[in-house]
Amino acid sequence: MVTLYRLAECYETIGRLASAWEAFTKVVSEAKRAGKPDHEQDARERAGKLRPRLPKLTIVVPASLAELPGLEIRRDDVIVDGQLWNHPAPVDPGQRSIVATAPNRKPWRGSIAIKEAEAKELSLPPHLDAVPLPGWKIGAGVAGGAGFAGFIVGVIWGSLAIVNRDKFLKSCGVTTKDDCKMDPGYSKAEPLFASAKNAAAISTVGFIVAGSAAAATGLMFWLNARLGSATPARTSWEITPAIGTNGAGVILGRRF
Repeated sequence: MVTLYRLAECYETIGRLASAWEAFTKVVSEAKRAGKPDHEQDARERAGKLRPRLPKLTIVVPASLAELPGLEIRRDDVIVDGQLWNHPAPVDPGQRSIVATAPNRKPWRGSIAIKEAEAKELSLPPHLDAVPLPGWKIGAGVAGGAGFAGFIVGVIWGSLAIVNRDKFLKSCGVTTKDDCKMDPGYSKAEPLFASAKNAAAISTVGFIVAGSAAAATGLMFWLNARLGSATPARTSWEITPAIGTNGAGVILGRRF
């Protein structure tokens, strides 16, 4: 209690009025619990003399901003309780800094100069700008989208291949292509087999793209988890589709 009282005196001497008032107020509570009425009375009087000199700062938080999930407001690196938003609060005289932050949003920073016994307001913006997605997240999104599209293509064309194959075999009345070749109606049914073959090839390409994209997405998340803290700010991931004579896939690269 004695140490806190001396600290309050020190704050008052250097002009930190709100800090001194808060410390004297705490001494009042501690002295009361300790059963020391003289100390309690002295600290109460010191705090009372400081009250009219206290600067009052109101941090105005618009309703649209207050509804932002995870919003945190700091005054001079100290979190301001939500119950104190939009209400005047004692602060030390001088330049006061305010910072508002929220997940996936750019921080907002402001400052205001306030004098002894002065009352001022500092209004925050109605919203915080969104933070652009890192390059690797964009790449992962592209890869994931390509994978989903490839999977859908594979399923659709794979189903079409099965349907055309069954029609081909049914038109010949047999169960294999070789048996169908012996059938007199093979020449009429052969286009169905060609169509089934082409659909199967497209389906295969679709599944290859889906598998490659899924692997690329997983690799980007894994690399980011392993290297995220050491990744330079200007590093980004790139994903490029690749189609060749033997199949299709994606090329994963990194730009520095």
